[in-house]
Amino acid sequence: MNAFNRFLIVILLCVGAVVGALALISPPTVIWGVQWLASAGHDLLGELQPGLRLLVRLAVAVLFLCLMGLVLWLELRRPNAKSVEVQRAQGGRIRLGVSDVQQRISENVEAISGVISARVKVIARNKGVGTEIEAVTAPGLDPISKGEEIAETARTVVENQLGLKMSVKPHVTVKVGKQRTVKMKPVTPRGSIGRIKPPAQAQLPAPPEAIIDVEPTSPS
Repeated sequence: MNAFNRFLIVILLCVGAVVGALALISPPTVIWGVQWLASAGHDLLGELQPGLRLLVRLAVAVLFLCLMGLVLWLELRRPNAKSVEVQRAQGGRIRLGVSDVQQRISENVEAISGVISARVKVIARNKGVGTEIEAVTAPGLDPISKGEEIAETARTVVENQLGLKMSVKPHVTVKVGKQRTVKMKPVTPRGSIGRIKPPAQAQLPAPPEAIIDVEPTSPS
């Protein structure tokens, strides 16, 4: 959003520079331009009744003020910090990344018995952190006691392990997971499985019988 605000400021400065230069060089030209815009707007709304015309002008004015106020608020608001200072450090100023804090809390929360998954959001506030945890637990567990355990785990990780300061109490949302039903396909017994017949061997043609001609021998 900062890029949009800068772009809008640059446009306004350019328009202001052009209008200001024209006002200094030729004031009647600027006055005529303003009068022309006002006359065009009046002609556009001239067909409406006076009461309705006033309401339209008020609505446009309020919309313009809201738009300018929104742009101003987006420009002046403090963006979320990407790191937080460690309060327990004594040898120097140490800062931890918000993403690293989120990962550490998520790992410890998911290690709790009965927690299926956890989504953690850490917000740096006034040299401390605020945590928002959304956890999915297994069915059949007490969500209140499990939420208290998750909040205590997050506080222990933030304050004892990482040396940070909790600016607000952990905000925990517990959702109970649905029990899944696994459908098993019937298994065919091994005895009913037909045996695979070996491939039939090719029948080779029998060799032809040998024919021997014997010639009678004459007596000597």
